[in-house]
Amino acid sequence: MCICTGTRNKEIRFANLEDLNTVIWRFDIIHIKGEETYGMPRTVPIPPMIRPLISKYIAARERWLGEHGIESKALFVSQHVSNRGEHLSSNGIRNMKVYVEKEVGVKFDLRECRRTFGQRYLDKDIDIETVSVLMGHSSTKTTETFYGRRKNVKAIEKVEAMWE
Repeated sequence: MCICTGTRNKEIRFANLEDLNTVIWRFDIIHIKGEETYGMPRTVPIPPMIRPLISKYIAARERWLGEHGIESKALFVSQHVSNRGEHLSSNGIRNMKVYVEKEVGVKFDLRECRRTFGQRYLDKDIDIETVSVLMGHSSTKTTETFYGRRKNVKAIEKVEAMWE
């Protein structure tokens, strides 16, 4: 979800099941960085490539909750005994990251998932304004400074295509 929706750790941790729309495949990011100060909630589209994984996860989530007699609004549910059924903790996210790293054999930084999200859309010729909105930035300057810029080769290709 992080790499495909550009979400931050907090945004994933505090997501609720109702924030995910699997009919039109959109994800409402409500609990954002800068919540109650400068941050703005946003909605992002969910790419087709991860929709089957999300559907499998939702089914597994429902099975697990049913087996344990738990009701939860959390999209990503803690299985830890002390807060079972609640939202994941920061440590819970880190533990999942370590598990994924072992499974795929690649170490990564969760912040890089967000950067990859921004750069991937820019590399696909999505304009900086659109990427900035999807990332929840108040200006394109933040997006450009910290998350991605059009690569030189892409800029050249775009200009050369115009000449044709």
